[in-house]
Amino acid sequence: MARVAAVFAVKSVVRGRVQLGQAEDIGVGGLCLRRPKELALRPGTPVTLTFALPGTGSLCRVKAAVVTDVGTQGFRRTGLRFLSLAAGETHSIGEFCRVQAEPALGTAWVA
Repeated sequence: MARVAAVFAVKSVVRGRVQLGQAEDIGVGGLCLRRPKELALRPGTPVTLTFALPGTGSLCRVKAAVVTDVGTQGFRRTGLRFLSLAAGETHSIGEFCRVQAEPALGTAWVA
């Protein structure tokens, strides 16, 4: 399933440093994270993410790896690939994406 637009808070931890950012899209394979510009990340850098999917009550804690990291307009846009998802997280993210992709039922959640 493709990624869907969604805006919600994401806590990321890289090398012990905590940053708060905002998801721009999500799919079962990963997400795009808008985050502070101070720390550039190389592809492959491990990141631990914690986020709640809007409207679901599902809290996800996942390991991810940087795919892309680009600085733009005072922030960084980081593409992340999920490395480990529990079965429940895969289901929650997949269901969230399915609902968001249905035009009659879903709307882009903003948290």
